[in-house]
Amino acid sequence: AGCAARTTGSLAMAVVLETSAGALTVDLFARRCPRASQNFVKLCKAKYYNNALVFDVQREWLQTGDPTATGAGGESAFALAGGPRFFEDEIRPDLPIDRRG
Repeated sequence: AGCAARTTGSLAMAVVLETSAGALTVDLFARRCPRASQNFVKLCKAKYYNNALVFDVQREWLQTGDPTATGAGGESAFALAGGPRFFEDEIRPDLPIDRRG
């Protein structure tokens, strides 16, 4: 598995994750959620998600990226660079997961 970032029209950025089940496009709202977007892109560039198992699939989302495949969470890009493991949530009620991308 691998990933590549690309710019899109109004969303500012998207990342394409190559999985064993095919390509998965993840739209990033980088202007609205800059730390989360930066973290995700940096982890992609570091090949953090390569060979990561998808271990929780729901109707509107999936969970991956935990190298232990336990769902307990992996490291942030900031932690891998010697910073804090966690960073402030950027959950925005006006940016719901409301459709398949």
